Amino acid sequence: MRFAPPDLAAYGRAAGGHGITVRSAADLDALDEWLAAPAGLCVVDARFTPTVVADWLEEAFRTH
Repeated sequence: MRFAPPDLAAYGRAAGGHGITVRSAADLDALDEWLAAPAGLCVVDARFTPTVVADWLEEAFRTH
């Protein structure tokens, strides 16, 4: 069974910091803004697609 992923960025905001959810390269703009003037905690919830595998990684696991 698969559960919906938790909103880790929300935990950062709840702790009084910043929370950024990254699902695409464009979402990294929010991180650039925070890095320009970092203030306190920043939680980056970087989402990924489990079906996308780098060619080199797929080849490395093929031998095991």
